[in-house]
Amino acid sequence: MDWGNLTVVAALVGTKYNFSYKDAILFIEEVGEDFYYKIDRYMQRLEFSGALSKIRGIVVGGMKI
Repeated sequence: MDWGNLTVVAALVGTKYNFSYKDAILFIEEVGEDFYYKIDRYMQRLEFSGALSKIRGIVVGGMKI
């Protein structure tokens, strides 16, 4: 199980601190992003990195915009 703020999780992609994502259930939340396109961009970053193809599911927490 991996979890975190979506902005931080997306920023870790490609770094040595990135999650493994293999068979994980990804819990994400985001608070304070002003525009929906930023959330879309973060999710696309996870998709393009291959992270979303490795996980078993996503649980979305608070998305206060």
